[in-house]
Amino acid sequence: GVRGFLKKDAHPNELKHAIITVAEDGYYYTHNTTGKLAAFFRKSKDNRGALEKSLLSEREIEFLKLAATDLTYKEIAMKMHVSTRNVDNFRDVLFEKLDVKSRVGLAVFAVRSGIVSF
Repeated sequence: GVRGFLKKDAHPNELKHAIITVAEDGYYYTHNTTGKLAAFFRKSKDNRGALEKSLLSEREIEFLKLAATDLTYKEIAMKMHVSTRNVDNFRDVLFEKLDVKSRVGLAVFAVRSGIVSF
């Protein structure tokens, strides 16, 4: 995970301060970066989509990869070592999170976001 952010042209003193701050506090962001992050989360609160899309679990990503294949949902359940009911739940949650209506929509999202490639 990202524990801090500096621009490439940061002054060496700022780099030193950032390293010490991360070691002591666990994170370091400039005031400019903090403002941008706050704005992102503020926008995301109103528009859940962007934030939720960036917060897919590993299992959801695994399901997306498999959903973009020609496997049946039953075969996906077997590969993921879960019940078909769990697969239905992954599908339904992702339909809602990603605002898609079909398996094709899931596959298109997976390709566009770089989760799968052909």
